[in-house]
Amino acid sequence: MLSDNNETLNPSVHHATPRSLKQALDEHCYVCNRFWEALDAEERDLITSPSMLKGKHVSVLASTIGEQYFFLIPQKVSVSARADVQSQRLALTTGSPETLSLAKRWVKECTTCHHKCNQTVGEEPWYPTRLLTFDLNSLCIFQDQENLRDWEHEASLMGNVYAYSFCNISAADVPDCSQSIFSNRDYRTIVPQEIELEVHDKKTKNSTKRFTLFDYKFWESEVSNSLVNKRAWVLQERLLAPRILHFGRRQLIWECGEKDAAEVYPNGLPINLSTSPSSRFKQLDSFDYTHRVVVYKNRDADENSAPHLLWHRIVEQYTAASLTVPGDKLIACSGVAKKLSGIIQDDYVAGMWRQYLEGELLWMVRNTHQLQPCTRAREYRAPSWSWASIDGPVSAGEPRTRDTMVVIEDYHLDYCTSDKTGGICGGWIQLRGDLKRAVLERRGNEQDGGDNWVMVADEKKDDIFKGISANGSEAIVKLDDPEEISPEDSSKGLLFYMCARLPRGSGRNMYLLLLKLVDTKSGTFQRIGVAYARSEKVKGARLEKTSTEENLPCLRYEGGSHSIRII
Repeated sequence: MLSDNNETLNPSVHHATPRSLKQALDEHCYVCNRFWEALDAEERDLITSPSMLKGKHVSVLASTIGEQYFFLIPQKVSVSARADVQSQRLALTTGSPETLSLAKRWVKECTTCHHKCNQTVGEEPWYPTRLLTFDLNSLCIFQDQENLRDWEHEASLMGNVYAYSFCNISAADVPDCSQSIFSNRDYRTIVPQEIELEVHDKKTKNSTKRFTLFDYKFWESEVSNSLVNKRAWVLQERLLAPRILHFGRRQLIWECGEKDAAEVYPNGLPINLSTSPSSRFKQLDSFDYTHRVVVYKNRDADENSAPHLLWHRIVEQYTAASLTVPGDKLIACSGVAKKLSGIIQDDYVAGMWRQYLEGELLWMVRNTHQLQPCTRAREYRAPSWSWASIDGPVSAGEPRTRDTMVVIEDYHLDYCTSDKTGGICGGWIQLRGDLKRAVLERRGNEQDGGDNWVMVADEKKDDIFKGISANGSEAIVKLDDPEEISPEDSSKGLLFYMCARLPRGSGRNMYLLLLKLVDTKSGTFQRIGVAYARSEKVKGARLEKTSTEENLPCLRYEGGSHSIRII
C-alpha cells in the first residue's frame, strides 16, 4: 500500500508516501477509505507519525498491517447488488427517517419470514428479576465488591437477557455513553465504487469494461472490528440476541440468524461478501457456516467435529476482545457456552470440550503488533492448561483426536458457584504421555515475546530447534507468558515436554506441550506453552527414548508412559 519515497516504486505500491494516502482519503477514494477504516487507532498513528511522514519505518508497516482484499465484479453479474445501492439513497446521518424506515423494514421481514429467528428459546418463558423496557447492566445489577453474590447470580443469567430479547440495539462505534449513536457520514466513501478497466479478451482483444468494487472485509471492518465488538462481554450479546441493529460510524447494519444487511446492501450482502468468515456470525447451528470456516480458515479437524469448530471461532474472537475485569474471563462467555452445549452435546471443561480436549489443549497465544504480549492472569481464574488463564488473544486448539499422542485420564474442577460454565476456583487434569526433559534458551530480541526462545537437545546442547528458519520448517516455541520462566529453569531441571500430536507423513507439524515442574513428589506441573516443528530431524530428536525416562517426576510410570497432573 505504501512505500518509502526514497525507493524505486514497486508496481504494486499505491502510494509513494503517507501524504499521498491522506490526499486520496480527502478525495474520497473508495479503496483507500476502506483500507483506512480497516485499521485500528494504533495502526493509523503509525502511518501518520512524524517518522512515517518522512518516509521512514515503512518496513515495519508492511510487515504488521494486514492486507485488504477487493472483488472486481463485472456489472452484468452485479446488477442486483448495484440496484441495492442505487435504490437506497443514503441520508447524511444514520438518524434520518430514511435510515430508521429501513430498520423497520428489516425487523418486519425478520419477524414474518425468518423461521430460525422466531423459534422458541426455551420450554418456559423467562423474565429478568425486574422487567424494564431497556436493560442496562450498570443500572440493573449491583457491581461493587460488597454485592458480589448479586453480581454472580445475575451474571450467570445474562445469556437469558439477550436470548429472550426481541432486538438488541448496538452503539457499535461510540467511544462512551456520553456520545450519540447517530453519526454523520459522506456517502462517497461508503457506496461501492464503479470503475472502468481495460481488460484483455480473446475475442475482442483489449476492451474497456465496467466493474463494481466490493470490499471483501466489509463485514469485518464495519461489524466485527467495531469498538463495541472489541469488548468481550458483548460477544454473547451479539450471538444470543435474535436480532441486532448496529448503529455504526458510517451506516446502520442488520444482523440476525438468517440475514446480514447494511444500508449499502439493504437486501443482504452480495454472495461474494457473504462467504467471508466474518459474516453470518450468528448462524450458530448452520453446518453451511461451519463448512465455510473449514474452507477459508484451513482448519484441520475431525469430520464429525463441525459444531466444535463454531466454538473454535468464538474463542479466537472472544480472547481478542478486552475485559474491564479480567477475572470475568469465563463468566463473560458462559451464556454462549450454555447455548453451544445444546449444539455440541458435550461436557464443558474450563472453556473447552471433553470430546476433543486432548486436541484443544494445544491452543497457542497470538502476539500481534498492536497488543502487548500475552500474560498469565495474576489472580487465579482457570488452570494453566486452559486458554482462560491467559490475558490476550489465542488460537484455539483443533478439535481432533487423530494423531494424538497423549490421553487425558481424568480431570477435576472446583467451581465458584453452581454454574459449571462460570468461574473456576481450582482444578487439574491427569495426562498420560511420553514425558521428556526440555532445555530452553533465550535468543534474540526479548521484545518479541515467546518466539525468541529455542529448544536445544538435552545434555548435548547442540541446536535442534533454531527458531523460525527461512523455509519455516523448523520449530517455533510459543510461550504462554515469557515471564513465567527464566534461563535458570533449564539448568535446575524444571522444564519438560510431552509430544501431544504427531501427524503421519512428512511436511506436517509435530506439537509439543511445554511444562514446568511444580511439585516433584506428586508429579505436578503447570503448562507454559507449546512448540511445533515440521523438520523430520527435529521430530526424530524429540521422540528419541532415553535411559533415564522412568526416573522423571510423575504420578506413575507404566508401559513407557508417564501419568502427570497439570494444574
